[in-house]
Amino acid sequence: MRETALSIPEEPKTNEHRMTKEEIEFFVNHIGLSSDTHYLVWVDIDRQLTHVFLGTKGK
Repeated sequence: MRETALSIPEEPKTNEHRMTKEEIEFFVNHIGLSSDTHYLVWVDIDRQLTHVFLGTKGK
């Protein structure tokens, strides 16, 4: 390989375990995610999913 070549590692496997609604809400509340709006968007990179929440912190 040339020293100037770009090396891109293999992508990790996607976590196929789907969390329940209750698990997702618990996780978001447990780590204290919040938003200045009525919406919160959380991108779960491990599972390649995007979650959109509507409400207020802790609810």
